[in-house]
Amino acid sequence: MHCNWVKQKSFSSALLEAQSCLEAHWVEETASTNDDVKEWVKKADEDIAVALVTDRQTAGRGTRGRRWTAPAASVLLTVGVPLSVSESDLSGLSPVVGAACAESLWKLNPDVRLKWPNDLWIGNGKAAGILCELVRNRAHRLHAVVGIGVNMCLGKIGVPTTDVPAAAVLVQLPDVQKLEDLRVRTAACLSSAIERVCRSFSPTLITELQARWPQLDALAGKPAELMLPSGEVLHGQTAGIGDGGELLFVDEFGCTRTYADARIRPLLTNREKQ
Repeated sequence: MHCNWVKQKSFSSALLEAQSCLEAHWVEETASTNDDVKEWVKKADEDIAVALVTDRQTAGRGTRGRRWTAPAASVLLTVGVPLSVSESDLSGLSPVVGAACAESLWKLNPDVRLKWPNDLWIGNGKAAGILCELVRNRAHRLHAVVGIGVNMCLGKIGVPTTDVPAAAVLVQLPDVQKLEDLRVRTAACLSSAIERVCRSFSPTLITELQARWPQLDALAGKPAELMLPSGEVLHGQTAGIGDGGELLFVDEFGCTRTYADARIRPLLTNREKQ
């Protein structure tokens, strides 16, 4: 990894402005920011709180081991921060982190929404993916390692290759200098939001999210399909989240159930897919 000293200095200043205590790192290229931060935590004797951003990622990972490919000029970020609760009390961390990230992007685009558990969508397209992992340092202290890749813009800069439509936070493509400044400030804003909810995570945050969920849910009122680990596919609509951050889903027969391990996606018409 080669440090980008200019951006790292700007990133560090932006974190201070956001009242974040994270140690700032910005590199030109790496395989996976999540893997890097996980290794830092594993080798640490004490708690560490870091934010790592890269300009290019060659082996990014999404949920369920899928490869994450991002367009140029994305925000590719991982935050590592110690947790104050036990691993058994972390149910619901992913949607809480996702909500914090979505809300932190509203200044750039008020249409950002959360697709359970932690994908960020705009309209019918995916604008960001989030990967939450847990790792312990040498003192066996539990840390959250949260990676996020945000499409800042598409068009001439490139479109990520995924199995869902792509979306971008910025509607119009700014000039290069303004885009780079936005990347730095967006990375700092996201880092601060992730740090805040991870450090303060408790069941109270899930209760608060339940109240805000109707405004955040990317699939609210839309037909959707739910894919279970068994391979079964259900059709219906989302109906909120449970006390542990699980998805509430109403199937086509009107039966509401709770799902902790499933994938959900909208049922798009051919026109919406275009």
